[in-house]
Order: sequence, then C-alpha cells, then structure tokens
Amino acid sequence: MKKLFVFSIVLAVFSFYSCSDDNSIIPTTPVGAGKISLSVDRNNAPQDVMTVVATLSRSGFQNLVSSMSLTSDSSANTTFSELQAGIWHLKVDAYNANNIILYTGETDVSVTGGSTTNVSLQLLPTGNDVGTINILVTWGVSTKNWIDYPSNPILNPSYNSYDFGGIIQSMVYRAEDKYLMWYDGVTGNGVKYVLYAESQNGFYWTKPIQYPVLFPNLSSWDSWAVHPGPVIKENGLLKMYYNAGSSQEGLWHIGFATSIDGKIWEKNSLPVIYADNSVWAPQIIAWSLVKKDQTYYLFFTGRNYPIYKIGLATSSDGINWIKRDNPILSPSFNWEGTGVASPSVILEEGIFKMVYSNVNPTYNAFGFATSIDGINWTKDEQPFFRSNQTHNQWSAYKISYPCFNIYDGQKRIYYTGESNSSEIGVVQYR
Repeated sequence: MKKLFVFSIVLAVFSFYSCSDDNSIIPTTPVGAGKISLSVDRNNAPQDVMTVVATLSRSGFQNLVSSMSLTSDSSANTTFSELQAGIWHLKVDAYNANNIILYTGETDVSVTGGSTTNVSLQLLPTGNDVGTINILVTWGVSTKNWIDYPSNPILNPSYNSYDFGGIIQSMVYRAEDKYLMWYDGVTGNGVKYVLYAESQNGFYWTKPIQYPVLFPNLSSWDSWAVHPGPVIKENGLLKMYYNAGSSQEGLWHIGFATSIDGKIWEKNSLPVIYADNSVWAPQIIAWSLVKKDQTYYLFFTGRNYPIYKIGLATSSDGINWIKRDNPILSPSFNWEGTGVASPSVILEEGIFKMVYSNVNPTYNAFGFATSIDGINWTKDEQPFFRSNQTHNQWSAYKISYPCFNIYDGQKRIYYTGESNSSEIGVVQYR
C-alpha cells in the first residue's frame, strides 16, 4: 500500500500600497499582488517519487507551472511571484522516473492582502496510471487571526462558598436558544464543584443559580472533587462525561451524567472509563468528544504529575469504552514544557483539529494539531496563541484549559486565564 505523501505549502501574501507625501513611493509589485511559496517534505516523500509539479490556474489568467526535483537538495521548493489577489486553484502531481503520476492533490488558495495562510496538502495515491483522486486538505492556524476578546474576562468568581478560590475549566455548549457553560469553582484543599452559567451570545454571561449543579459524593469514587467534561445532546438529553476522584493524589476516573436542562443532573453510580496505575496516566481527565461514522471519540488528558500526555478512548454507544494505544500525543517541543493537556477537538471537513495547552512550568500557550483518523497527529511546531497576547495583558501570567469549537459560524476558544485570580476568557478567530 502506498503511503500518504505530505506536501507542505506556505502561502505568503505581501501587499504594497502608495502613500501621499512629498516623495512618491512606486510599488515594485502590482497593488494587491502576492506570492505563493511551496516546499516539499522530502524526508517523508516516497522513494519512487522523483519530481513534483505544481500548477496554478485561474479564470482569465494564464496557467503557471513549476517543477521541483526531489533528487536535488536545492530544488525541493519553489515560489510563484507577482500573483494577482484572489482565489487560485493549486494542483500538485508527483511523478516517478517513468513520468507516471503516482500521487495527486488539489485545493483552492486565497491570495489576500496583508495575511499569511499555512496549508498542508496531502497527496493521495492515484492507484496506477489512472484512478480516482481522493483529496484531503488541512488548513493551518494563523497566529495573526486569533484576537482576544477586548472585554475579557467574560466570567468572574462570585467569591462564595463554592468558588472563593477562583473559577477554571469552562465547557461551553451551544443549545438551540442560548449558550450553556459548566465550569469549576475552586475552594479550599483543591475541592471543586461544577457550576453553571448561560448567555444569549456567548460573551455576556449570567448565573441563574448560585449553587453547584454537580457535587462531590462523600461516600463514592468522586468524593474529593468533580470537574466538568465534554457535553453532547442526543435524543433530547444532555450527556456529560465529567471528571472526578477521591483524592488529589489517587486515581481520577471519567464519570457520566445526564440532564434535560443542563442544571439538574443525574450521575451514574460508577465511572464509564477507569484510570489505572499505568505509568503514563493514573489520572485521566475527559476534555472533548467527537462523533464520526457512529463512533464516539473521547479525547482526554493523562496526568502523572508533572508529566501530561493526551489519550483517546472510542465507543459505539457512548457507555462502553475502549482505550486506544495511548498516548496519542506527547510533549516534543521546548515550548510545551513537561506536558500537553486539555485536547479540545473538532471535526471539520473530515479532519480532526485539536487545540491543546502546554503545561509546566509555564502554562502560557496553546498549540494546534491535525489528524485524519483521530489517532495519528501532526503538531504545529510553534504555538498560535500565548498569554502575552491576551487583551491588555489581563491573563499574562497563565492561560489553560482551552474549549475550542465553532459557535454560530465563528471559531472560538473559551479558556481559563489567571493573574490575580482564575477567571474565564474567550479568544476569537477572525
């Protein structure tokens, strides 16, 4: 079986504008023009691929073609310069020594003034000389387009018996008529309760009830603390995979609770996913749930302090779970510190997309990763959002617990910010 051939594209757009002054500035490139730079990941390319040909086309314009030889260290990249702003169609073919196309892929790229877009285009095997072309495209995350909400924080502690230590770990669900948020209230000795807030637009929040909606059960496995987890709605019923344990040092498991309105919950008596004494994850924290092709994918943090990694469990019914060959994601870059945590995953155009947090010693950045199957992931090398990007430095000390989703057509990340106290903020993709 032929493997995937990953063709990495960086679309860099540079626009030039004239200025009114005593001296005129004459642009060296047409106004609104840009360039597209392409580079091939030669190390992972199949051995039988000798040449990669890229073709740019657009109605009313002449086709632009560039060829890259993978047999030369100096020719695994190319640049199309002085492109008119707008939508261009990119087609990439990978040839063997006999000039037969073995892999192919295509996508539209947008040349827009003043922005940079990262694209990963995966070339899939054609079969033989002729075959059906199946194309998967993963769009990268631009650091410039994530804008912290100027009125952050959007939710503050009430400083009552249930949250005098701050609020953390928000889970936001878009219901038919409003937004629902479940979050942790922190008290003494690390004891936590699940609290509730709601909003009409996802930015201005109210607390219709001041008491917790989920309590620790003093005589059960969740006697020490309860934490909110991912929520889905099926057959008119809200289902939460919450997190809990009986002590700060002991095993943490994943529980299951149901509700009609999000305020009154009924917990199962036993966990649905148990942690064990494995080296990598004696404490597990459910963080996001995706359903694809009748299979539930539950992504969780595995904690063995100070090491954090990310794991996956799958299920056909949402109750009986199988842990996969974990961990599926581990720290590998310096900025990640001693762990990767809080995997917030969405499914967009058939691609799993994950936002996650770094851990010790900084808790100051969010990273991005993509996957075709939810198991094998490719991480961006650098974070796309850092604590020093928060508006007016409101959370310059720490950001954590990202809750990533598409709300009313807009990508948002609800997160925990911390300076003097732990509060909830939101950052938007524009």
